[in-house]
Amino acid sequence: MKFLITAIGTAGDVLPFVELALALKNRGHHVEFASAEAYRSLIRTAGIYFHTLYATSQPRDIYSPIQGIRVASEERLIPALRPAYELISKLSPAEWILLSDPYSYGARLAQERDGFRLITFVVSPFVLRSVHEMPAMPGTPMPAWAPLVYRRFVLWIGARLWDNALSGQVNSFRKELGLTSVRDIWYGWSLSPQRVIGFFPNWFAPMQRDWPKQFVHGGFVTYNPGQELQLPKELRNSTVPLVIFTAGSAGPAGVTFFNAAVEACRHEPWHGVLLTAEDRLPIGALPPNVTRLDYVPLGILLRHGVGAIVHHGGLGSISIALAHGTPQVAVPHGADQFYNAARIAQLGVGRVIQLNGPLARDMKDAIQTCLYDASLQQKCRDLAPGATPEASIPKICDQIERDIAHVHC
Repeated sequence: MKFLITAIGTAGDVLPFVELALALKNRGHHVEFASAEAYRSLIRTAGIYFHTLYATSQPRDIYSPIQGIRVASEERLIPALRPAYELISKLSPAEWILLSDPYSYGARLAQERDGFRLITFVVSPFVLRSVHEMPAMPGTPMPAWAPLVYRRFVLWIGARLWDNALSGQVNSFRKELGLTSVRDIWYGWSLSPQRVIGFFPNWFAPMQRDWPKQFVHGGFVTYNPGQELQLPKELRNSTVPLVIFTAGSAGPAGVTFFNAAVEACRHEPWHGVLLTAEDRLPIGALPPNVTRLDYVPLGILLRHGVGAIVHHGGLGSISIALAHGTPQVAVPHGADQFYNAARIAQLGVGRVIQLNGPLARDMKDAIQTCLYDASLQQKCRDLAPGATPEASIPKICDQIERDIAHVHC
C-alpha cells in the first residue's frame, strides 16, 4: 500500500506519526510524510520521504485560551491547508491512502472532494467532544450536576470560536473547489467519516457515547530512536534519584516552569535534569545538583532509570512516562494539558500542580511524593506494559490494513 501521512502541530503531535510511518514501512508499505519544515531533518533521518507543508512549527502564545485559537489558525492550520491539498491532488485516490491528524484540513478536503481513503488519528481525547466527559480547563471545573443543555452550550461556544478563526479561509478554499460551506470545523468536519483512531488506550480515555461511531482505540504511540545516549558523567554515576523536567516544545510559560524547577531542586536529595534551551533558565550558575541538557528524546533518557518526571501535561510526555513506569508531576500550561493532567491524578500515577501557585514549593512536595510513595510507584509499574508502543503499533497497523482491505472488498 502507499500511504501519505500529514501531521501538523508540536513535536508531541507529530512524533507518534513518525513511529507509525516506520512501522508501516517495516511491513513493506510505501510511506511518505508531509509536515512543517522544522521536522524535515528528523523525518528524513528516520528514512521517510518528506514534503514541506509550511515553514513554522512554533506558534506564539499557543496556550492562551482565546489568542491560541487565532495563532494556531494563522500560523499552522491555514498555512498548511492549500499546500496539503495541492500535494495530495497530484496523487491517485486508487493508489494512495491518507493518514492524518484532525488539523490537516487539506487531507480532509481530498477525502471529501476526490474520494481518497482517509484515517484520522487523534493524539489527545481532548479533541473528541463529549457532554458526558467535559474537557478539564483552568479555573472552575464543570460540576458533575451541570445539565446537558448547559454542557452543550459550553461546547457550542468553543466550536463557534474555532469557526470564527477558520471558516473564512476554509470555506473560501472550498468554494474554489466547488464545495459548499461547512461549520463545526474543529470538532466535527475535521474527522474522517471513514475511520478515526485514538493514539491512546481505552483504559486511559474510555469510549464516550457521543464520540464518533467510527472511532476505535489504538494505544499510545511514541517515537523511540534506536541510538543510545551517553549521559554526562555526573548523571551516570549519580547516587541520588534523577528528576527530569521538561516543558514541551511550545509556549512561553517555560521560563516560569524552569525557574521553579531550579528552586525545587536546590539543597534537595535528588538531581534535577532540565531539558531546555539555555534562554529559559534563570541568570546565574545552576546548583550543583542540577544539570541542563538540550533536547533528548524522553524514551532514551527514561531507559536509564529516573525517579520522577515533571512536565507540562503533554500527552507525549505522559505516555512515555507511563510506558517506563515513571511517576510524574504535571504542571499544565494550557490547551489540552489540563485534561491530560487530570488523567494522571485519576490513574494514581502522579500529581498535578498549578502553574500560577507557589510553584517551586508545590513541585518539591509533589516530587517527594513521587519518589517515596510506594503505592504510587506500584501503580506506575502495573500500567507500564499496556502503555508501550510495542503493545499498540501492531494493533494500529492491523486496523489500518483491515479497513483498507474492507474497502477493496
